[in-house]
Amino acid sequence: MPYSERPTLLLTGGSRGLGHAIGGKFGAEGWEIIAPPRLRLELSSPAAIQDYIETEIQRFGPIVNSFIHSAGINPSVAKLTVTELGVKSPGIDVALNEFDQVVQVNARSFLQLSIGLLRRKQEMDTLSGLRMLALSSLFGGDITRIGKMPFSASKAMLEKIVKQLAVEWGRHGVLVNAIEPGFFPTEMTQINLGEEKIRMIEAQTPLGRLGEPHELANAAYFLCSPQNTFITGVVLPVDGGFLAGGGLGVLEMAK
Repeated sequence: MPYSERPTLLLTGGSRGLGHAIGGKFGAEGWEIIAPPRLRLELSSPAAIQDYIETEIQRFGPIVNSFIHSAGINPSVAKLTVTELGVKSPGIDVALNEFDQVVQVNARSFLQLSIGLLRRKQEMDTLSGLRMLALSSLFGGDITRIGKMPFSASKAMLEKIVKQLAVEWGRHGVLVNAIEPGFFPTEMTQINLGEEKIRMIEAQTPLGRLGEPHELANAAYFLCSPQNTFITGVVLPVDGGFLAGGGLGVLEMAK
C-alpha cells in the first residue's frame, strides 16, 4: 500500500525503548511508519541530517502527517569529584565536546529535521494538520540532579524549541508539543538507576509503579492523531504523578 493511502509517521529513535512502543502503537492504528535506522540518519551529524532532508524528506515529506523525535542520548552520570572541602562538583568536569554532542542529538537534530520537513510541506502546500512531538524528560523542566548537566540542558533547549515552533507555525495549522516521560522500565533506566533506586522512585510515585511503555505511546498517539485539534505548545508530563508528589526529593536521596 503506498504511503499516501495511510496516515504516515516519521519517527526517530524507533528501534528500541519508548520509541519502539510508539511505533508499535501507530502501526497498530494503521499508520505507515518511516523510522530511519542510524546508518541512514546519523543524528550526531548535521551534515548527515541535511543529506537525509535533501533526499528522503524531499521525497516523502509532503505526505508525512506526524513527526515524532524519540531519539536521544543520556550519558552515564558523571563521576563525582570531591574537593578538599568535600564538595561534589561533577558539573565543572563536563567535557564541552560531550556537551555539544548531547545537545546536537537531543535538541538541535529535532530543530533541523523540523525545519526541513516544514519547508518541504510548505512548498507542496500540505502544512495544515501536521503534528510534531518531541520526547523530552522530567529533567528538561523544573528539576535536575548532580551529573545531569548536558542532558538537562539539552532537554530544556528541546522544550523551548517546541514552544517556539508552536508559536511560529500555529497560524499554518501545525501543532507542536512535547512529552516529559517519567520513569519507565527501559534499558536507559536500568543503566542509570539500578534496582534500589528504581524501588525508591516507585515508592515516591503516587501510582506506586513505573510506567508501562504503551501508556506513554497512547499519549503520543493522541497528541499526533487527528483527535488532537487544539493542543499545541504544551509540555506534558507522563509520570504517574511523580512531579506532583515531590519527586525531586527522592532523586536527591537516590544519588
